[in-house]
Amino acid sequence: MHFNGCARGGTAPDDRDLAIQKKASMATKPAERPHTKFLDQRLKRDEAFAKKAAEQVVKQQLLHTETHGLMQAESPLERTFRVSQRDIAASRDVDDSTRAKQLSLSLGDAYAIRFTHNGRHLVIGGRRGHLSVLDALRCTAVTELTLDDQRVYDVTPLHNHTLFAVAQQKYVYVYDHRGTEVHQLRSHIEPRRLCFLRYHMLLASIGRPGYLKYQDMSTGDLVATIRTKLGACDVLGHNPSSGVLASGHQTGVVCLWAPSQGTPLVKMLCHSGPVCAVAFDQAGLKMVTSGLDERVTVWDARMFGKAFSYHASPRPATHLAVSQRGLLAMGCGQDVRVFSDCLQTKAHDPYMTHRLPGAARVTALDFRPYEDVLGIGHSEGVQTIVVPGAGEASLDTREANPFERSTQRREGEVHLLLDKIPFDMIALPQPVGAVSSAVAQARLDVVVQQRDAERAAKRLAPVKRKMKGRGKIGSRLKTKHRNIWTVERELKEESEKKRVRDNDAEERARGAAEDRSLDKPGQRALKRFR
Repeated sequence: MHFNGCARGGTAPDDRDLAIQKKASMATKPAERPHTKFLDQRLKRDEAFAKKAAEQVVKQQLLHTETHGLMQAESPLERTFRVSQRDIAASRDVDDSTRAKQLSLSLGDAYAIRFTHNGRHLVIGGRRGHLSVLDALRCTAVTELTLDDQRVYDVTPLHNHTLFAVAQQKYVYVYDHRGTEVHQLRSHIEPRRLCFLRYHMLLASIGRPGYLKYQDMSTGDLVATIRTKLGACDVLGHNPSSGVLASGHQTGVVCLWAPSQGTPLVKMLCHSGPVCAVAFDQAGLKMVTSGLDERVTVWDARMFGKAFSYHASPRPATHLAVSQRGLLAMGCGQDVRVFSDCLQTKAHDPYMTHRLPGAARVTALDFRPYEDVLGIGHSEGVQTIVVPGAGEASLDTREANPFERSTQRREGEVHLLLDKIPFDMIALPQPVGAVSSAVAQARLDVVVQQRDAERAAKRLAPVKRKMKGRGKIGSRLKTKHRNIWTVERELKEESEKKRVRDNDAEERARGAAEDRSLDKPGQRALKRFR
C-alpha cells in the first residue's frame, strides 16, 4: 500500500522565459502604434503591467507543487478500507501523523462539531452544555466554558472564529472567542439545527416548532420566518453554491427553501421513513440524503432525479459529510465509512473505514477544509482521523487563509460586509433541459415587435370608400362608436323598445275589434271567406 501525496509540479526553470513570453503575448494583442506620444506611453505601460502579471503567474505555478492524491492498493488483492489510522500514521510524515487526535471528554454527551471556513479552528458543543473553540493547527484551546442547566443541540461558527452561534434549549445564543455571551436571539425558539450562510451573512435555524428562520447577522434583522407545515425538524443542509437550504422531515420529504419565498422551492419524497441527514457537494450539483430505511441516495440537484442509491447496513447512516474533493463520509452507529467517487459513479466498496473506541456513537461529522482530516463528534468526545485526498491541495489566501494575522482578519471582515449578497438573490440554479429565460425573452420581444408593426401598418392603411357618403366624418364616427354604450343610447334603446311594445298593443287591439265586428249575425256566414 502506498500513498499518492504531494508531488512536485509547475513550470521547468528552462522554460520560464518561454512561458512568460507566451502569457504576455496572450495578455496583450499586437496593434498598430498611433503616432501620439501620450497613447504610445500608455500602451508601453500596459505592456509592462501585462508582462509583470505573467511573471507572477509563472512564479505562483512554481510554488504550487501540491497535487491531489488518494491511497492506492499495490495489488488487486489489497483493499484500502483495511488500512487503519495506525498504519497511516506510520507511513506519513510527522505533520500528518499529528493530525489524528482523540479527545475523551466527560463534560458533555453527543458532541456537535463544526470547522471554520478556513479550517483553522474547530467549534465543539456537548449536549450537557460544554462549549469550546480549539485551534486545529496548534492543538490548543482558544476558549472553553460550561453552561449550567442548558442543553446544546448544535453549534456553528459565523464569519470567523471570533463569533459562534449555539442552539440551546430555548433560544439561539451568540458567543465570542473569549466565552462572553454577545447576543440572545429570542425569535429562534427551541432550535435544533443551525446553518450560517457566509456570503449572505444569514444565520438560519430550524427546530421543534417547525419554523425556518433567517437572521441577518450584519444588521440584526429577522429576514424571514417560514412555516414548514411538516412538524418538528432536526435535519438541515446547505447548498454552498446557491445558498439554498434543505430540510429533512419525519415523513421522508426533503424541502428546498429560499428566504424570499414562503413555500418550498422543491418538495421531494426521498425516503420511505424519516430523513436522518442531508448534505451537498461543493459545486452544488449533487445532494445526498439518508434515512431510517437504511438507504443513502445521491440526487442530481439540478434535475432532482435519483443518481445512485446505497444500502447502509447494519445500521442506518445518521450523519453525512462531503469533502472538498467529493469524498462522502457516513456515520453508521459506531462505524464511520468514507467513499471516494461515489457521487459520480456507483461505488461498491468503501474507501476507508474507522470504528470508534468503546461504545461511542457518531453524533456529528465534518471535513476540515484544505486538509485531509475528518472531524468526528461522538457520545464520548471528539476525534479527528486522516483521510488522504479529502481536502483541496492548493488554497486561495484571499478566500480562506488559515495563517491570517489579526489585521488580515479585520480586512477580511470589511470586505465580506462590502461584498455581501442580498438574501433575495438566493434561488435555484437554471435546471438542465429548461428553456433559458434570456432566449425566451428575446423570442417574446420579437413577437411583440412584429405585432406592434402589424398594428401600426393597419392604422396607417388608407380608408376604403366603398359607397358614396360612407366616407364622411359623421359616418365614420358613427361606425367607430357603434359599440360604445352611453346613457343617451340606453334611453334611446328604452324608448325604442317602448314604441315597439305600444305598436304591438295597438295591433292586437285593432285585431280584437275586427273580430268582434265579424261576430255580428249578418256577417257570420261570410267570416270564413276573409
